[in-house]
Parts: sequence; C-alpha cells; structure tokens
Amino acid sequence: MYEKLLINRNFSLLLFSRFISQIGDYLFLPAILWLAIDSEQGSNTWLGIISFVIIIPPFLGFLFGIIIDNKSKRKILINTDVIRFILCLILILNQATLSSFIMITIIIFIIESAGQMFNISSQSIIPNITSEEEYLKANSYLTITSNITAIIGFSLGGVFIAFFGFTLVILINAITFLISALLLVFLRTENTVYNNNNDNNNGTAHRKMFLKAFSNTLIDGLKITFKNSFLSILLIVAFIINMFSVSLEMIITVWTHEIIQVGSQGFGILLSSILIGSLFGGWFVNFKIIKQFPVEYLVSLSTAFFGVSFILVSFFPNFSIDLILFFLAGIFLAINSINFTTIIMKNTDKQSMGKVFGIIQTIIRGGQPLGIALVTWLLGWIEVPYIILGIGIVIGLSGLALFIVSLIHVSSKKRWTKLPKEELS
Repeated sequence: MYEKLLINRNFSLLLFSRFISQIGDYLFLPAILWLAIDSEQGSNTWLGIISFVIIIPPFLGFLFGIIIDNKSKRKILINTDVIRFILCLILILNQATLSSFIMITIIIFIIESAGQMFNISSQSIIPNITSEEEYLKANSYLTITSNITAIIGFSLGGVFIAFFGFTLVILINAITFLISALLLVFLRTENTVYNNNNDNNNGTAHRKMFLKAFSNTLIDGLKITFKNSFLSILLIVAFIINMFSVSLEMIITVWTHEIIQVGSQGFGILLSSILIGSLFGGWFVNFKIIKQFPVEYLVSLSTAFFGVSFILVSFFPNFSIDLILFFLAGIFLAINSINFTTIIMKNTDKQSMGKVFGIIQTIIRGGQPLGIALVTWLLGWIEVPYIILGIGIVIGLSGLALFIVSLIHVSSKKRWTKLPKEELS
C-alpha cells in the first residue's frame, strides 16, 4: 500500500524534502519583494533589480546541469539546502546586511542559484530512484506538491509579513532548508558520477583542458537535446507557452483591476484557481483513461486547450466564468508539464539527465523576459481583452500544430531510442 501511494522510500524523502523547502521559498519570495519596495531604503528601482536578479539563475541551467551530471546529485541536494540555510541565517543575524540592498541582492542571487541547482538535481535524480513506469506518477506528485506549497506560501506570506515581520519569514525559510537537508541525508541512491576526466595538470594547461571539457560537454548536451525532431518541436512550443505564461500574473492583474473590477481579493482568488486547477491536473493525469493516450497527444492537446481557455476568457469578462476558465487552464497546464517532463526522462540516459534538463530549462526560460517586455509594450497600445485573445490564439495554434506532428509521429510507430551514453571529454 505504501509503495503504491508514494512509490518508494527514497522518492518519499525527496518529495517531502521539496515540499518543506518550497513552502519556505513561497513565503520568502514575496517577503523579499515587499522589503525591496516598502523598507526605508526600498524603491521601485530596487524592486526591479531584485526581480531581474531572480530570473537570472534559470538562464544558467545549462551550466548547473553539467555540474550536476559530474557530481553526486544527492550531495548537491544536501549542499544547496545547507548553503541556503546559512545565507538565510546571515540575513537574520547581520542587521547591516538587511540595510544594504547590494548585499541582499548578492545573497538572493546565490540563494536562487542554489535553488535552481536543487530543482534540476531533484528532477534528474528521479530516474535513479524510480523505475521508468513510475516516471509519470513521480512527476505528477512533484507537480501536485509544488502547487500545494504555492497555495500555502502565497496565502500565508502576506499575513506573516504583516503580523510577524520580515525576520520571522526568513527564519522559517532557513528552518525549511535545514529540515529538507536532514531528510535528504537518509536518501539512498546509486553513487554514480559520470566524470572520466582524470587530468591533474595545473595552471593554464589545466584551465584550457577544463574549458575544452566544458564546451564539449555543452555541445554534447545540445546534440542530445535536439537529436529527436519531435522533442525539438516540443521545446519550441514549450518556449512559446512559457514566454507568454510568465506574463499571465501581470495580465490577470490588469484584467481584474480594469475589466472585471473585483479588487485584490478577486485577483488572489483567480490566481489561486489556476493553482487549484493544477492540483486536479496532477491528479487526473494518473487516471487509467488518461494514461491510455500517448503522451505526445496529451502534451499537444493540453497545450491547445490551455490556449482555448484564454481565448474564452477574452470573450467573457465575468468573474464567475473566468474563475472556471482559469481553473481549467490550471488543469491543462499541469497535464502538459507532467507529460512533458516524463517525455524528457524516458528519452534521456541517466548520465545525461542533468545537462539535458539544464539546457531545456535555459531554453524554456529564455523566452520569459521577451514575453514580459512584449506584453508590457502591448499594454500601452492594445486593450487587455485583445492581448489575452492573441496569447490564447498563439498558444492554441501551437498546440494544434504540435498535435498534427504528434499524429504523424505516433502513426509512424517510430519508437524514440534511448539517447546515447555521454561522457565528459
């Protein structure tokens, strides 16, 4: 019964570790942003700087992935938690640090970078602690817990800041990192490090060898990632979805304020409806009736219906209807994300998992600044309903195109071959 529910002991430890750690993250992020704008030295400029710093680490995913593939993933998980725990303590114990936004920015960058390494490691370690048949269930559990922590964190974050202050929020975050690290100490996985570089030279020669090995590994990772034509098309669609999805919070803010005029409470409820929908999506994806469809169909159709949800929103400026549509959008988004990750895992060898996930994360996140800039510019020229309609059409057509490709891909009965084993040069 236990194994059917939580797969196995190792995955349970990873799942609970992420759950606890992410609660702290979702409490911490709003607190940092609030501090940037509400403190004596705070300003919109610092808010913008910290917001920019937060989105930098995802672009370094390709670098983190290479490091992860050549180190023990378990140790990386533990060490990144310990690093974040120590940095949070520095923020708490050193009041001079809290009064210096330069120091805060540096610490936030390191914390977010460590968080990216933690996230990539936790994804790439799944094939080491579960069987291929369990990938879908494992990814759905990770998605469900991520959405639960987001709901809890966003719901309590503002309350904690208002009633208990910034310092307590940081302390809670530090404690979650410590608990997460302690749980991961008991994680048992194969102690395999895919690194055959035994060069012990020093100085310039060593640096040249390192740079050559790094560049070769990066090139190999790109070849692995784009070897499969369907996966390449899938990445393009994922790029488009993430480019526009990152601006949804901004668009929904304007939509609730100017169009349906339901105030901040309505805004929070609409955002929560997407997260709650994602919870149900993570649950639905494990239904037998859903699992009988090829994952390619599920990814493409969920993309199309995600777009359709926003097309319908643009035509119905009604809070109750929008609540339902955002809920459905959350379901489709979860189905898409879970099956997308499962496809990657099933078509990547364990020793390449870190760099492939890192490269994919860099590619997918690469469109986010572009999406924010584009939507920000459009808001000055076009009414919000038309922007939402346009985003829905682009995402919907992308999903439809992907579905056509999926039909061809599946009907050809070509099985994706396991990606070749890669070794560091």
